[in-house]
Amino acid sequence: MSIVTHSGYFHCDEVCAYAILHYLYPKLKLYRTRNEKSIEKATYVIDVGGVYDVENGRFDHHQKDFKETFYEDGFIPMSSSGLVWKHFGIQFLKKYKNISKAQIENVYHSFYNKFILEIDAHDNGVRQCKHDSSHKYHKHTVLGSLISDMNGIDAINADEQMSNFKEAASFMLHGMQIKINSIVRKLESFKKDMKIIKSAFKKSTDKRVICVEKNCSNWLKCIHEYEKKNNAIGETLFAIYKINTEYRVRAIENERFNPRKKLRTEKYLLKNLSSSDDLIFVHKERFIGSAKTIETAREIAKLSLA
Repeated sequence: MSIVTHSGYFHCDEVCAYAILHYLYPKLKLYRTRNEKSIEKATYVIDVGGVYDVENGRFDHHQKDFKETFYEDGFIPMSSSGLVWKHFGIQFLKKYKNISKAQIENVYHSFYNKFILEIDAHDNGVRQCKHDSSHKYHKHTVLGSLISDMNGIDAINADEQMSNFKEAASFMLHGMQIKINSIVRKLESFKKDMKIIKSAFKKSTDKRVICVEKNCSNWLKCIHEYEKKNNAIGETLFAIYKINTEYRVRAIENERFNPRKKLRTEKYLLKNLSSSDDLIFVHKERFIGSAKTIETAREIAKLSLA
């Protein structure tokens, strides 16, 4: 079995695609070339060849008419990494030791959204933000930049670049494992965290402000999930939670990662809080603030609702 990708300067998407397939098939022999005869003979071809054909193991996205997205309603075209994950991601996760069968589907989608999506976007030239500064997607890693840095100065030196590519693929696989392990840990704590959020909603007299009294790493995801199940999407504007000795006030984000409602400015709060000395900070983008006491945190949220 063999796998072909293009020669020269390598990018994050084909390194990721190769890492996925090589994890599944460790005996795959790698060729980095644009030679058509070599491409024809290969078992798998990634990021070169001008063909997307799953049955024949072809995963290129450079065709002029290529518009394939991971989801039917998606707007970011897939790169070779997205294509390979779409068709081999479940198989990859089944081989992974730390994931139960019940978790595979969730991890499959979460990993695309939190790891592969930004690679697809970057490789296809999709800007992270629109002109109005609203986000199209979040960046969860800096792997794209680091992978680029692993290229040699002389990208034409085939032997050196082959060595660099394999080193990059090993680094990529390690990054993938870190992200997958993180996703699994959060899934395992989700049920516990969901109970905490349900309790917070029951105790709240004004559902626009939710006070999370216990440690809850999935609080934002749980709030969104609670809203969906209770036909209350967009209702919650601020969440209050404790970090060490501080009480944070966080604006809830909408589906485009922008605050549903921003906090008041630090200048305004210093003038209007009952205990202004309890205010620690308000971020200049006004999506998060911090206070010394829960009473002041609640007052920050209340003033910001007005």
